[in-house]
Amino acid sequence: MPLFVHYISFVVLILSALQFLLPWKHVNTYLLYVLDIKRKKLIVIDTKPIPKYATDVPYKHYAIQIVGFRLKFMNAFRQLKPDSWEDVHKWEFERVKGIVEDTDGFSDGWLILQYMAWWDSLQNVHIEKDAITMRHNFFIDLLAHEANAWRTRLPGIVKHFLWRITGKEIR
Repeated sequence: MPLFVHYISFVVLILSALQFLLPWKHVNTYLLYVLDIKRKKLIVIDTKPIPKYATDVPYKHYAIQIVGFRLKFMNAFRQLKPDSWEDVHKWEFERVKGIVEDTDGFSDGWLILQYMAWWDSLQNVHIEKDAITMRHNFFIDLLAHEANAWRTRLPGIVKHFLWRITGKEIR
């Protein structure tokens, strides 16, 4: 399947939502882009600390990544609607402040998954900082999730422990 077909389906998904969460891997780090379609805003969640050269203007740190991302988005948008023009370069940029930083360099993907799960939630956000606990919670969620077809085949003791941890009965 040609690559531009994937971009077209990507843009259709984006345009049908008010906000679109897109995890993105760049070199050795994971970022979370939040495209706010209604407010024409690109929000970045990055768990890595901003380098000193970019503390005054965080956009400097993300310039190359964002330009590449925006070009792909605009090309896909033009394939979908050739007569319209959506200049994503004019969208407002925001780097979310006050998030948990990945100081050891090994937990950024897990942190991004947590931020995706809690994005725009009405509940109080608790982001787990301990890498081992994050991985345990993720594994428990995978085992206990309704979409896990194998959960019916789990041994009784495992189902019991999952019930004690999650409060949900596993059948």
